[in-house]
Amino acid sequence: MIPDRSVPALRPPNVFSPGDDFTLWSFRARSYLKEVPAAQYGQYLLSLLDDSAARQLLSTGTSIEAPPAALWEILDDLFNVRQPTLLQLERFRERKQLPGESVDQFMGSLRTLATKIYAPEDRIKTEEELLQQFILGVSHPGLKAELIRRSPDNIRDAIQLGRSYEATSALEPQLHALKLTTNSSPRQPSPRNWNNRPASRMNCPYCRRFGRRAQRCGHNPPIRPTGEPLTFCNSVPVISHISHSMPPLTMSGYLDNRPVRFLVDTGASCSVVGAREFWPRGRQPAATTKLITANGAPLQTAGTASFSVSIGQLCTHHQFYCAPVTWEAILGMDFLKKYKASIDFVSGQITFDNPCPPNSGFLSSVQHSNHWAQPLVDCSPAPPEAKLLLFR
Repeated sequence: MIPDRSVPALRPPNVFSPGDDFTLWSFRARSYLKEVPAAQYGQYLLSLLDDSAARQLLSTGTSIEAPPAALWEILDDLFNVRQPTLLQLERFRERKQLPGESVDQFMGSLRTLATKIYAPEDRIKTEEELLQQFILGVSHPGLKAELIRRSPDNIRDAIQLGRSYEATSALEPQLHALKLTTNSSPRQPSPRNWNNRPASRMNCPYCRRFGRRAQRCGHNPPIRPTGEPLTFCNSVPVISHISHSMPPLTMSGYLDNRPVRFLVDTGASCSVVGAREFWPRGRQPAATTKLITANGAPLQTAGTASFSVSIGQLCTHHQFYCAPVTWEAILGMDFLKKYKASIDFVSGQITFDNPCPPNSGFLSSVQHSNHWAQPLVDCSPAPPEAKLLLFR
């Protein structure tokens, strides 16, 4: 076959040996031999077979001058090893994403299995089966839940969502190195030598009378910094340890009468709704509030809104921030403090004790979620110039 000088020469497919993937090889060989005249087709096809494959073709008694369709039919009978369709279908249904396997690699493996089950012309059915098995077979529980919730119409959208989750997961080790703190936390006083005073503590009447609690003499560090409120400060080693040994707590409930999965987050000082379909049209602007990520990047806030919350027997309304976080809803410290939440890690229950509901105590089952790498939001009342932090 003499190639046209105006186009690049085609690279011939690899020589076929028995045991190779005949389906893939025949696809390449047919494309390569497409412009070969029928009278010379058998000669070119024979040059693409190794000695073992050529001997098997020779043993059939087929002439090399036979029509191309007849030659391919014989080669298909000789080398295209077919397993029962039901067995192939079982392998397809049981195929799950392996550890370390990307969503693209997983989809590629599913496509390979699908070509052995479904006819090439039945493309629509093949795409539907691939999409269904991809959603059911992904290993990331959060990705699977998001795929089921969104129900993408095509494989492209499902793959794109999977790639986004993989990119987010790759950032998790970096996020563990960040310190969680609020922007309004007081600065710690500079180290001082409280014993460096003219009078000795042993000779001080205040120290002899009140011990280390004596404050007027100046020999002891202050019990509480003057004029500075007490605040919470969580550091990542604690969060990291918890996240590896016990994932954060989630529980089922209803947000505006729609089922939702709440993240119970004691590291967030405000509550956030991340699912856009829950955001109402009449949101209030959050002009005096800014949300920023742990690395300092700002997060766009879509405003605030009051949502009805139903957890167990607790039914109330609460003000949430609307921001594009990956959890559907986060219950922060503002909600937990308002309803005096008490978490029992042994029994896996959370108790809400607030005089607002009709009864004094409400129990709701709390579950551990393996989908732990989600944004935690810190938010507190602040003047317009203050910033609020969004953590992971």
